[in-house]
Amino acid sequence: MNNGECSDDLSTSDAAGDDCTWYEDDTFCGEYDDFEFSSYEQCCACGGGGAVVDGDCASDFSTSDAFGDDCSWYQENPLGCGEYDDFEFSAYDQCCACGGGY
Repeated sequence: MNNGECSDDLSTSDAAGDDCTWYEDDTFCGEYDDFEFSSYEQCCACGGGGAVVDGDCASDFSTSDAFGDDCSWYQENPLGCGEYDDFEFSAYDQCCACGGGY
């Protein structure tokens, strides 16, 4: 498991006007999402969030692979790097575990 720090994407808020700071755990994840906000994509407590910093590297969690997995999956399964890329996602470019990230 990654020992890095997750960063919530606070750029939008849910249907009730709350951002990721309201989601302390995964109890209400997905229940108040709207067309601008996805707790599963934006909030660390729901398994999303921004870059996870691991040492000097930060993975890009803005997209996911052909099976819906993001860089957190590749942290556990580095042999899968590049195997499930699609037109939006490149493990070698986005994931620290695959030699990418920023």
